[in-house]
Amino acid sequence: MNSPPHVGFLGRTFGWSGSRREWLTLSGVVAWLAVGFALWHYSKRWTIGETVLAGCLWILSLVLAAHDAVRKLFGPVFFYDIVRVGRQRQTFWLRWAYVLLIAGTLGLMYWSWLESNYAYRHRDLHVSTGELARFGTTFFNTFISIQFLVVVLLTPVYVAGTIVVEKERKTLEFLFATDLANREIIFGKLASRVVNLLMYIFAGLPVLAFAQLFGGIDPELVLATFVATVTTVIGLSALSIWFSTFMRKARDAIMLTYLSYIAYCWASTFIAAYTNLAPWKGWWNEDITLLGITFGFHDFTRWFAEGNIFWQIIMTQAPRGAISTTEESLRQYVIWWAVMTLLLVGHAILRLRVVALQQAYGAPAGTKSRKKKVATTAGSESVVVNVATSKLPPLTRNPMFWKEVFVDSGIRGGCAWKLIVGVILLIIFSPLVMICWSFFFEKNYWAGFAPANMFFYFQRDINAWLRVATGGMCTLMCFAAALRGAGAISGEKDKDTWISLMSTPLTAAEMLNGKFWGCVLGVRRVFFVLLLIWSIGLALGAVDPFLILLDTVLIAMYVCAFSWIGLYSSMTARTTLIASVRAFFVSLFLLGGYWLIFVLCCVLPLALFGPSSGNEFYWFIQFLCGLCPPLVSGWLPLNVHHSFRDRDFEPFEANSNGSIGLAAPIVATMIWLGFTIFLYFLCHWKFREVTNREAERSPLQRPEKVKTGRYE
Repeated sequence: MNSPPHVGFLGRTFGWSGSRREWLTLSGVVAWLAVGFALWHYSKRWTIGETVLAGCLWILSLVLAAHDAVRKLFGPVFFYDIVRVGRQRQTFWLRWAYVLLIAGTLGLMYWSWLESNYAYRHRDLHVSTGELARFGTTFFNTFISIQFLVVVLLTPVYVAGTIVVEKERKTLEFLFATDLANREIIFGKLASRVVNLLMYIFAGLPVLAFAQLFGGIDPELVLATFVATVTTVIGLSALSIWFSTFMRKARDAIMLTYLSYIAYCWASTFIAAYTNLAPWKGWWNEDITLLGITFGFHDFTRWFAEGNIFWQIIMTQAPRGAISTTEESLRQYVIWWAVMTLLLVGHAILRLRVVALQQAYGAPAGTKSRKKKVATTAGSESVVVNVATSKLPPLTRNPMFWKEVFVDSGIRGGCAWKLIVGVILLIIFSPLVMICWSFFFEKNYWAGFAPANMFFYFQRDINAWLRVATGGMCTLMCFAAALRGAGAISGEKDKDTWISLMSTPLTAAEMLNGKFWGCVLGVRRVFFVLLLIWSIGLALGAVDPFLILLDTVLIAMYVCAFSWIGLYSSMTARTTLIASVRAFFVSLFLLGGYWLIFVLCCVLPLALFGPSSGNEFYWFIQFLCGLCPPLVSGWLPLNVHHSFRDRDFEPFEANSNGSIGLAAPIVATMIWLGFTIFLYFLCHWKFREVTNREAERSPLQRPEKVKTGRYE
């Protein structure tokens, strides 16, 4: 009879047994890390190409020397998941779309460049090598911008739902029942998604290699951008898998990943620029010497921003001179995300089973729960009631509305969600604080203005802040409504509550309308913040009250439309993750993503026909602006008196040739209203088809049901 394997003090988390073989393996890993540290120390004297080559050889040596250990590190989950995800039809379509986007951009830019050099009119025209090099540089900048945008958009969608989908399907417990360790589950899921994401980066290499024939593309810069892109993929994947481990729903994990990355980029750029690049000095520039080490607050803020790609670009291309070279910025960026990846993935591995089991079955016996409970007496039995449940409003005659609005409302993200909300509020209200500080305390700021016009310009700045904040909050509300709707119906199937819901006497309209109001009212907290912003503008006289009322109705219509988009995606998708991906990209397209298609398919081809003033197409541009919800919702809260004076009606002013003025947002709003009504009827028809129920009739039209107690 075989004895059970010995489990060390780390248990099933890392699968450490403490045997002699494990100690030899640990010694080899330590030696490998020591070599990596030495390479990093001497890489400061090398070029980017030499550093990348040394790093690849360092990783390859681990794969060749310990291929069995590397294979066991990821486990069978990696091989299963990479084959399953790689064979999905959606993966092939997205890769082809990305390659066609890059190749189409190169072709359109090349034809436009030939037309600008009159190559079609003069057959014997010779183009200098300098012009070719400038074209190659322009295309390379466009290529890396598109590549980085695609990576940032796809990574959270691909990775943030890996663990949380297993929770929603109740299949994670089956993985725990096997002999798989936590690291095999986390590493397997993470590595399979990272490999599929890297395929998008490698798919664009042939197009970039073809563009190098024009010259002007530094090979060192190509390597640096690809290393930075791969680092971004791995870092964002680690952040996504961390949220996926701690969240209960896929929509919460995806949304929090996007919000946390956006909040980090903005906050780190603002704080680091304020403390390192500002011309004035403050207490943050004072250095402190402790144990022979000199450091200051500005050093901490600069280190905090090293994982921000935008800050690294600012540091290498600062107008006051090169603050840091490309090699230094790349090294700092890679090290920062490497450290964060180790911390995030390690914490996810340590807490995977504990968090998953607590979310599924509650806190184990003998542990203290953070939720306060009270004991009540029901008959002869003692019933424990949650305080949060006891504060809910009474159950009305519409139980689906009560469940969706009060029970299943909002994002449950714990401390991480509170921290992100705090950073977002800081992002929103920090410009207001700076404007007020400049107006009341910095007298030199208003030295060039007359005293009578000071409050006028103060109101103008407040109005500009209010309009930008309104557009941003409208975008956030639309995304939140769409993602919530994406998990409203498919989430019932994942949690095995769909059959129970269908067995209730609720009609299809009552169920769907309850889901819809849950999506709309689920973003009410964001709307309260928007009301606070508007209240500040109204109190300072920086916005017209009637336009605020119109903007409220307009934003409510947008939220309703995106709620129906999420619900329809949830009806037609097999899983919540697929529904969330569809709803996210459709929302991204409708919120302004169509401008990329317009520029690539209309603006660049029209440049082939020679220079044009563009006034004959200005009406179409205004119409596209009217279709953009963030732009219209942020444009509408005007201060009418100041707007006529400062011409703030742009981009809908009627003074230009070919302009249609205010007719553009009015017609576009009518189109959005019709689109919302169409989605309403489409979702009701589709939901009746999904639930296999006919349209409800009045009791006078269905006497058979009253007599027999069943539908026809």
